[in-house]
Amino acid sequence: MARNSKSNAKTETTETPEAPPPGRGKKPTFKKAEFTLVNKLSTKNLGDALKVLADPEGTRLLMGTIVGVASSYQEGSSDKGDYVALLGTFEAIPADPSKQRVRSGKCFLPGTVVGQIMAGIDTGGAVQFALEIVAKRVDRRDSPVGYVWEVRPLIESDDDPLTALVSQIGNLPMLPAPATE
Repeated sequence: MARNSKSNAKTETTETPEAPPPGRGKKPTFKKAEFTLVNKLSTKNLGDALKVLADPEGTRLLMGTIVGVASSYQEGSSDKGDYVALLGTFEAIPADPSKQRVRSGKCFLPGTVVGQIMAGIDTGGAVQFALEIVAKRVDRRDSPVGYVWEVRPLIESDDDPLTALVSQIGNLPMLPAPATE
């Protein structure tokens, strides 16, 4: 609302916020989600790990990041062997920007890390994690598919007993390098 006061010859503007109609709150606004909900989440949601084999120069391929809060887990068996499904809230963020982010209440992770998350759930409840997932090319004698998963934690837990132990021992002296002949 604008008001013009002739006595001081300048224009003064005062704005009054409009109140919502009685009995009604603010109209909700929605933003399009940047992810898709899926039944289960795994490293496959990050992309095709076999691409690491297609590049003759490359030995490692960053697949993406998996973040989550695991509150429990479910052990089972299938025709592919035993498995552990983490239960909670999870999101896969592919390194390839053309791939869609996905979320799920069930997550399958490489065995290198799932045991640690299970132990954390067993001793303290929910476990938060953020993991960078890399496909690393290896000799087929080491893995029949030609690659293995490298998993790097992006956050440290405040109550991780191993971190506390390492901080207690401080800097250890380095062992001398083996003698070469």
